This record gives sequence, C-alpha cells and structure tokens, in this order.
Amino acid sequence: MTTERRRKTVAKAPPARAKAPKQASRVVASRSATKKAVATTRAKTVSRSATAFGLIFAQLDVPPELEEEFNDWYDTEHIPERLGISGFRTGRRGERRTAPRYIALYDLDSLACLDADAYKAKTGVNRSPWTARMLKVTRTFTRRLYHQLAPGREEVVSSHAHTVMRFVPHGGSSLEALQAHVAEVRTRKDATARLYDGREKALGEYLVLYTTDDAAVAASLADGGPGEVHVYGPYSREPLEDDTFTNLPRDARGASDAFYRRGYTDGLPIIPPTDELVAQMIGSQKRPAHEVLGLMAPKQGEVTLEALAVNAVMAGCRPEYFCVVIAAVEALLDPRFNLLGVQATTHPVTPLLVVSGPIRYELGFNLSGNAMGEGTQANATIGRAIRLILRNVGGGRPGRTDFTTQGSPARFGFCVAENQEESPFPPLHVALGYAPEQSVVTVCQAEGPHNVNDHSSQTALSFLQMLAGTMATFGTNDLARGGHPTVALGPEHAKLLSREGWTREKMQAWLCEHARVLPSSLNVEMRDWLLARDDIDKSVWTDRGIPIGAQPTDFLVFVAGGTGRHSSFMPSFGFGRPATRLIDYTPTGAPPPLIPECDC
Repeated sequence: MTTERRRKTVAKAPPARAKAPKQASRVVASRSATKKAVATTRAKTVSRSATAFGLIFAQLDVPPELEEEFNDWYDTEHIPERLGISGFRTGRRGERRTAPRYIALYDLDSLACLDADAYKAKTGVNRSPWTARMLKVTRTFTRRLYHQLAPGREEVVSSHAHTVMRFVPHGGSSLEALQAHVAEVRTRKDATARLYDGREKALGEYLVLYTTDDAAVAASLADGGPGEVHVYGPYSREPLEDDTFTNLPRDARGASDAFYRRGYTDGLPIIPPTDELVAQMIGSQKRPAHEVLGLMAPKQGEVTLEALAVNAVMAGCRPEYFCVVIAAVEALLDPRFNLLGVQATTHPVTPLLVVSGPIRYELGFNLSGNAMGEGTQANATIGRAIRLILRNVGGGRPGRTDFTTQGSPARFGFCVAENQEESPFPPLHVALGYAPEQSVVTVCQAEGPHNVNDHSSQTALSFLQMLAGTMATFGTNDLARGGHPTVALGPEHAKLLSREGWTREKMQAWLCEHARVLPSSLNVEMRDWLLARDDIDKSVWTDRGIPIGAQPTDFLVFVAGGTGRHSSFMPSFGFGRPATRLIDYTPTGAPPPLIPECDC
C-alpha cells in the first residue's frame, strides 16, 4: 500500500515542540548522556596524533512483539551504558523497513578501548540481565569492527540522519580508488563520507560510510559503485510525520505488521488507512479534515478530524459510524471528564460509550443479548476506534504514559447501546435533557462490567439490596475516591423494579443512601487511609456508612442486554464525571444493516 498524501495517524505536536530543530529530532539521542555525546560530534573537527579512530557497527532485528521493549532497552540502558565507558565517543541508531531493521554505530577513540577493563566489565558474563535477555531474542545480530583510514586521524563524526554503508571486499576496488572517492564526497555540502578497514583479517573488507540529512541524496549515494550497500534512515520512537504512511507494504498483513511495529495498534490487525478510505470517512461529515477539536492528554496531541478518520478506518469503522466517534471524542475532551487521569493511571479504567436514541437502530447496534460482548460491527469498531485515538492522538501508550497495573479486556473497546425497546424507563438521553428524536453518546469512566447475578429476588427491594451489596465493596475505586458508578440493568430486573413503581430517579436516590460501606467494617489500614485523605468529601459520610456516590445523580442508570436475570455495574475512576454529547446525525429511514446469525 502506498499513499500519496503524508497523513498523520498520531496528532502533530503543539507548535512549540514542532519547531524543535529537525536535526536534533533525527539523531539517536536517547537520554542526557547520549545527547551530550551527540552534541560533541557537532563540534569543530580536531586533529589527533594518537591511533586511528575506531568504529563498531551492529545490525539487529527482533520479533515485532518484542520491538517496544527492545527499543526501551537500547535507548534507556544499552547506549547510555556504552557511552559511559572510556573511549566511546558517540552512539547512534538507524532503522529501515526491511530486515534487519536496526543498526547501531559507535565511534571510538580507537579499537584499543575494547580490550580495556572498563569495557570488559560490561560485556560477556558481566552483561546486565536485561542485555543478556534482549541479545537472546534478536533474530539477526551482526557486529563488525573497523579502523578509520580516511580522512586520516581527523575527527569527522557526523550526526546526519541518513546512513549509507558500502561494504567492499578487499580486491573489489583498489584502496586508492576508494580514498579518492571519499575525498570527492567530502567536498560536497549535502553529505560526508569516511573510509574504514575491517579489523579482523578474515573480514577482508573496506567500509565506506556516508551520512546525509537528505533521503534523496542517500539514495543517490547508494546507487552504483562496488560492493554491498545498506541504507538506513533516522531512528525515532515516534516516526517522523512525513514517513508515517508512505511506502508501506502493499499487502494488508504487511501494512498491519508495519503499523504494529510503529506502536499504532492495539495488537490486533487493522484496516490500512488508504487515501480513499480516509476520504470516505471524512466525507461522511460536513466538516473540514483540518478542523481541530482540541488537545488530547497526556501528550496534548492536536485532535484533527483527519487524525480521527485515520484511526476510525484502522479500527474497521464504516463511514456512517464516524459521527458517533466524533461525538465521543468531543465528550472525552470535556475537562470534567478528567481524561488525563484516565490515560495515566495504574487503575484499569477505560471510557465506556453508552449510545442512546434512534441512531442505535439505524446503525445496527446490538440492542439485546450480549450487548457488551463481541459480534456486532458498530459496537466493536466504534469502541476500538476510541481506544486507538487515545493511543495515537492522546499518546496513551502502555508502559510509557499509561501505567495500568493489569489492564482490562474492556480497554480494547467498550461501547454499548441502550435497550430502549425493553426499558420501562424513559430513554437515557431524554432523562439527560435531550429530545426523543435526538441521538447522544455518553462517555463514562469505567472498569469492565461486574455481573450482578440475581435469580432469587421476587421484589424490587430484594433486588436493590443485592445490587447495592455488590456495588459497595471494600476494593471498589468509588469507595476510595468518591465516584460516579454506572448501572446497566438487565430488562428483567428493570421490569421487576417498574412493576412496583420504581422510577430511575427513585432507584438512584435509594442507591445513594444504601450503596455504602460502614467504616467499622473496614480494615484499620483502609479506614485510616480514607480518614487521612483531604480530597474526599467526608460531609456525605453518615452513620449509614461511606457512599460510593455522593448524590443520586452520580449513579448513571440505563437498560441493556437481553433475556436473563443478570445486570451489571461499572465502578468509575474518580475525580471525573461522565460527559454527554449530541451526535450530529440525520436519520435516513433506511433499514438497519443485517446482523449475521450464527449457523455453526
């Protein structure tokens, strides 16, 4: 797959960051030590009378599922460790799309430093456990050592972004011819070159190392001439914007693997976001592709309609679903929702999308059994699109900004439609102040669903006691921080309440008073921890206990699912409130899409 436009799956950075020097963003500086070394390479050239400079060249590849850890290891441990060894001047990395994907280049005072005790203390049996483990999983590992021949002993270490390596066997070209070629390249302003000889006699080769900031120049230097040529571009944990979607593999699996390696996916295959598919997604709305909805935490990525469309395509959304995705993102950007907290916590919280109104029917949402499960395209792809947007636009990456301890399957996507047809209560969107003919999406901070299994209750009060007892537990986050729990009533439980005159509002008020935990029942440490907190409203504590919702409207209640005496509740994260947005959708009157039936 090749796209003509250079599109963004990740949001572009705020202007202050976008104006950072291009050169700096393309050098392999991973931490302060590496950056200091790179800065040294940009100093004026100096003459040396010591032994010739040396070079370590390493070429590596790893399985895609280990790539993120591999890069973490290289950037945070391996290069800084090497640059702390006497004699190591710089450490740089490069990457390309074909295997082996990565190179590392280390400039040395001389190869003699590899025989010193300082180097030996970090290699062989003295390797760190992380280094030993990562080297075991590399698919390709080539390491070669070289003496610098030209330009003499002058230090000309380059921090240019693109690297071209020409390996010429001894006898493949005369040394004089290679020296003349290097001298000619060094007269250019757009590139530089160095000439090396292999240390090991068995290697029997010269290396011409070119560097440049221009990809086209790198390609021209690779053309023609003797020997084997390898071309590598700049390495970056966040791919350069103009390299995000160009020259991707043409087959769907190849494109999906490339997106996975770049960290754009949730681990599942994606639909490649071609220009045509993205244009169809954007074309479903009467809004420009460059429209900015806001900034998304924690990266403060700029949320454009185009960025949303790219991720919606990747998730498998149909164009008619895009209006729901946009409305959900607008709700997530509401400051009251506390998206930063959701994105960067250890808690397994995720946005839950609750869709209400006529759009549920026309877009083919699951309105009955298995409402929170698999099998329905609208629910599955819209929920997944939100997760990809949080990852790629907001920068919520596990282990980097997202520190959830165990995570949750609900974080792949969590979108449910209200079963208005089986509900004895007014539709949720009407209860929230919208007209019956309108459609809305409500976004809640939620854990995955906790089942409330009640086949025994014959009265509304008995069921409510079961529900409150399930919700008000010691470990719920709503108890620890004061919350806004969501209750999804099964139709049978909802009708049991309605038969005895219970409205949604009466149920919310009852839960507020009875879904509580007595302080005396808590263990001492938990009770002392709660008492010591100054960010919890203790004025709502009574002799009846500590509530999991401070007021009746903190409990969001709707009906979902099908036949069976099951309901569910979703604890919230705390310090944030649900947000609702109107979906910009005009009913078409078309019949809903067919939902496939299982014939197995």
